[in-house]
Amino acid sequence: MVIKAISHHTRDSPKKLIHYIFDRRKNLLDPQGNRLVFKQHLRSYDKDKWIKQFNALEAQRKSHYANKSVVCQHIVVSFSDKSTQYLNRAIIKDLVQRFIDLYTEGNQLCVGAVHFDKDKNWHAHLVVSQLKLDGFSGWKTKSRFASIKKEVQDYQIATYPQLEDSVVRHGLKKRLLRTKSEKEMQMKKRTAVPSDKDILFERVQALFQKSQSIQQFEDLLAKADIKSYHRNQRLCGVYYKSKRYRLKRSLGIDAEILQLKDKAQERIKSLGDILEEKRKGLGYDLER
Repeated sequence: MVIKAISHHTRDSPKKLIHYIFDRRKNLLDPQGNRLVFKQHLRSYDKDKWIKQFNALEAQRKSHYANKSVVCQHIVVSFSDKSTQYLNRAIIKDLVQRFIDLYTEGNQLCVGAVHFDKDKNWHAHLVVSQLKLDGFSGWKTKSRFASIKKEVQDYQIATYPQLEDSVVRHGLKKRLLRTKSEKEMQMKKRTAVPSDKDILFERVQALFQKSQSIQQFEDLLAKADIKSYHRNQRLCGVYYKSKRYRLKRSLGIDAEILQLKDKAQERIKSLGDILEEKRKGLGYDLER
């Protein structure tokens, strides 16, 4: 799942965000007609009282950073629209609450709700106070925020493998790019003909998009007469016209994405085996 955080610096930010999240024009009801609300250290279910409690905590601020103090964080936790068919109230509550527990450590104000948008991805909006309950900063560094997102996703992969379409690459610092040598660029400029690397990229990328696992990717490469090579028993690159090209560095293709899918498939198979054993055991007991 995708988790994004936006910092807000004005004192009326909690008010604006709370009114936005709980706007009646938003689809706050799940298919059964119920709302899914998250709140921590906030009394009642009155929006105005929530806003007053955020403001009261801000008035007790003990951490000051000139005029750039963050008042609250607007955090969005979203799932792929392809995962909607597998989502339910219990799964969303489990994952979002796990994130809240890790992020706030039980020591910050938090309120939010899930938007069950029709024909779109379901997502939760959260407002989290920047201050802890003692008035000091609860700021999370980028590295800490990244580790929290990864921890939640690892739990998601292990517990809900059916949400494989909501697996993302948390912590990726920059978009993977294909490397191009100066010689290659000059040749392409003179001839206007695609280089060997361009041709290889198009072929390998097409196979990569079709693959649901590392093994399937390697099988498709073999069928396309593209020889692969490994390092430390991991798929590393391919051969093309007697040259070696690394998947990640030269072609900008990250096979680790398929490894995440592999883990999800293994988990699904494991759960299927457990259910099958239970069915057999139940049938045996009934026959007796």
